[in-house]
Amino acid sequence: SFMQGRFQELASGKHLIIAHPPQDGEPAAFPLIPAEDEKVIILGPEGGFTTGEVELFVSQGAKTVSLGDRILKTEVALSALLGILACCHMNPKPMI
Repeated sequence: SFMQGRFQELASGKHLIIAHPPQDGEPAAFPLIPAEDEKVIILGPEGGFTTGEVELFVSQGAKTVSLGDRILKTEVALSALLGILACCHMNPKPMI
């Protein structure tokens, strides 16, 4: 399967981030990841992943992040997640 083969190869040594609404009572936290570390962003279809899919990704080390209560189109969710990463995890070194 993809999870046992190609996904593990692609994700090896990287931070896994899955966009998925928090379950009841869970805080909507964003993991602190150094800017220079490699990341794999996992986005599902509109409406999100199934519980089984989320559990499978989490079992592989993925951290869930919430983009709010509203269901977003996939391209909007990606833009939002990249914006959060850019703002919250920017490399503080000067560009020059």
